[in-house]
Amino acid sequence: MAEADAKVTGTAMTGAAMTGAVVRDGAVTGVPDARPPGHSNGRAPGRYYLLPYAGGGPAAYRPLTDHWAARPDVSPAAVPLAWESGRYLDGDGDGGGLRGLADDLARRIADDLALRPVDCYGLFGHSMGALVAYETTAALIGLGCPSPAVLAVSGRVAPQYGFRPAVDLDQPESTAEYLRSCGGALAQAAEDPEFVELVRERLRDDVRLGAEHAHRGRPPLPVRVLALGGRDDPLAAHEETAGWLRHGVGTGDLRLFPGGHWFLWDHVPAVADGLTEVLRAAQITYEGKSLRNT
Repeated sequence: MAEADAKVTGTAMTGAAMTGAVVRDGAVTGVPDARPPGHSNGRAPGRYYLLPYAGGGPAAYRPLTDHWAARPDVSPAAVPLAWESGRYLDGDGDGGGLRGLADDLARRIADDLALRPVDCYGLFGHSMGALVAYETTAALIGLGCPSPAVLAVSGRVAPQYGFRPAVDLDQPESTAEYLRSCGGALAQAAEDPEFVELVRERLRDDVRLGAEHAHRGRPPLPVRVLALGGRDDPLAAHEETAGWLRHGVGTGDLRLFPGGHWFLWDHVPAVADGLTEVLRAAQITYEGKSLRNT
């Protein structure tokens, strides 16, 4: 895929996105096949669980997963996750807030790891997905299952700085601008007023879930943190992005790219390769330790 086309190509509000199923090669399955093509032994070189941004679904990171799929022997497997935020809001839903969501995602990941063991894995999320990835990492550790080796976050301030939505849901045009900034098919759909209204209603639950979340201080998680940011992102200043590093062990890694909030779509190869690099480094660090034997 040419970089000019490396945009979000999936529609944010597919049925699969709202049910939490996973789309793989056009098929919807409850549990993804996390093994990339080319690994006949079933042991992939690491795995990333991908947590979408507000309004995103299983196809949210398609440019990244396409990049990895083209290099299966040297790239991590990718397992996109999705959820219905309305289930976790107070009121008529099940409630539990963002931590309730994180608990559910942690159980899903733990089940997948038991079914498909892997030597080393990480979580990655952009924007709101970064916060969900952080809380899910903590929930995984609370379950007592093997900890992720890497927590990779992008396009969001560290949790101690609060929540800053990328869209003003009280302004319909703000939703259209949000879709245009996503690029690809979503940018084209921004010209359809009915679709914009549909997205605005669905985004409302995602944004509310993040806004109602109150950060609780905790000791650093036993993971390596990779924080990615756009140099001109109005929602995440460099110092606030760097604040993620205090939530992991070691020095962590802060990488800034030219661009704004959606910088990653202009730097797909560099972002994808950077995620691969830190997971590979974690595999070397933990060489000899396998989830099969933990």
